[in-house]
Amino acid sequence: MKQDTDTFEIDFRQIFRILKNYWYVLVLSTALAATAALIYSTFVATPQYTAKTQVLIKVSASKDDDEITQTMINTAQSLVSTFAVILKSNNVVDTVVDSIPYDYTRSQISSMISASALSGTAVMQIQVTCEDPLHAQVIAMCVREYGIPEIIKIYGAGSVTALGDVDKPTSPSSPDTEKNTLIAAFCGLFLAAAACIVITLLDTKIKTEDDLKAILDVPIIGVIPSLFKEEVEERKHEYSGGKSK
Repeated sequence: MKQDTDTFEIDFRQIFRILKNYWYVLVLSTALAATAALIYSTFVATPQYTAKTQVLIKVSASKDDDEITQTMINTAQSLVSTFAVILKSNNVVDTVVDSIPYDYTRSQISSMISASALSGTAVMQIQVTCEDPLHAQVIAMCVREYGIPEIIKIYGAGSVTALGDVDKPTSPSSPDTEKNTLIAAFCGLFLAAAACIVITLLDTKIKTEDDLKAILDVPIIGVIPSLFKEEVEERKHEYSGGKSK
């Protein structure tokens, strides 16, 4: 590390030395952050279950087969965001609310529904996320049942065909305990390392010969040894005793 009145530089060796000196802080911070995330994900966060169903989107085309396939895929993917809005429309959601044997409001059902295009295909995946896996399955079935006719009625051209059944989710989709723990551990390590480096760099006190060499480009002639308080008192006592004689 080199320092003058205008510049301040630090190299990777200096950073490594700082982190090495504070290794226990890094370990402790990483462990605490990971433990906190693990406890939150395991005991505090409410598990969410996601039921999925897929539908095939077919659009009208009148060109050769190769181009039709590519056009169908591109058009289908571009329509997914529009179809997702239709699936969450009041017409569909109100029908779902009236059909299921559960006490959910329109806004609650709407917040559970999402849709996305499967990459490189003309397939749209509808997802329903809920705290109860059975509720998620039933609601997803209703969204698909009432949403497909609404999409065809509004969009007009082409067709939307359901693919397979809606399975009941067997494991939570969130929280992802392993992912949360790893992210928290990394954040704890990063923040602790940053804090140690900043605190060390902001400390301008000269404690060692190396600190003095880093600031002054002059040779060190000698070093005054550091004495503990007990040693100072003992030497004062010896000096005063010797002087009295």
